Amino acid sequence: MDKRIKGWTGRLFYIVIAVVMTFGLLLAPASAPPVSAAEVNAEWDKADTPSMDDWKIAPGSDLYVPALGITGQQLYVIGTMWEDTNGDGYVNYTEETARLWKSEDGGATWADITKNVMEAIRDEAYGSDQSKSWTDMVAWFNFLTAAMYDENFIALGAYLGNITDPDNWTQVVLVSEDGGEEFGLLPYRPGVGLQDNSAGTNLTDIFGINVSPGEVDGVRNIAVGGTEDPDRSVAKGEGATGDEEGRVYRYRTGGLIGGWEDAGTGKPDWIACSAVTWVYFSGAFSDDHTIVAITHNSTKAGAPNDDSYFQTGTWSGNNVN
Repeated sequence: MDKRIKGWTGRLFYIVIAVVMTFGLLLAPASAPPVSAAEVNAEWDKADTPSMDDWKIAPGSDLYVPALGITGQQLYVIGTMWEDTNGDGYVNYTEETARLWKSEDGGATWADITKNVMEAIRDEAYGSDQSKSWTDMVAWFNFLTAAMYDENFIALGAYLGNITDPDNWTQVVLVSEDGGEEFGLLPYRPGVGLQDNSAGTNLTDIFGINVSPGEVDGVRNIAVGGTEDPDRSVAKGEGATGDEEGRVYRYRTGGLIGGWEDAGTGKPDWIACSAVTWVYFSGAFSDDHTIVAITHNSTKAGAPNDDSYFQTGTWSGNNVN
């Protein structure tokens, strides 16, 4: 089991690193002159690092996942801000707070908009209890994405709960339709996460979120990939214990069904797995209704248990195939 868990978590790590590297390339100056092969050399230089002014770079932070729209001008990044609050000269995970930053000029300057997320969580999940600190309400933000053709529409994955108590974290998804000014919590079950009552399944840990490129009949689709982990060993960093089940969930804004739908379990030709690490809509989703998913530790007759699959499905109207 150790070998298998290293396989899919390792792939997930490298996927995130690749995305962050891509984000960095997008911020490179577009006006740089072309360089011929003869001019390429092995000399390197340290780039000037912007200061704290305008949040060009946030000192004392770790950046995890970026998101951007089609123009590349409106960017978002989630991460953590850390501070040696007890003055012992060290910073451990209990001194980190979840953060969301936004740029409207292609990454030249940044604003911290975490407060907008926290206010929504405080109001909707904690009964507007003003005594709750950010670290008591949210352990960390674990995924972020923006709609391809509407960079004001973003979906954010978050673990509710204190960072020191992963046994009681609750995975949730928040959505903003105005560029992060206001957020709303999508349906969830406290202490569990996302849930499809009709299928009898849960999604406790998110590894990927994607938003459909456009609306179909006034409805926008949100896809979430992850796992159902009853003993919470993945969230606690203990590795897989064999009880994990990969899940793909679907939510439709403005749809007739105001809840999550398990789009994999029991569906024709779905190959069961322990983790869904990536979900993505076709760029022509409004026409072909196609979604793809990367699944790991898949189980299929005659195949090794650690196989990975690139699975495709169609989501049209009220049906998932």
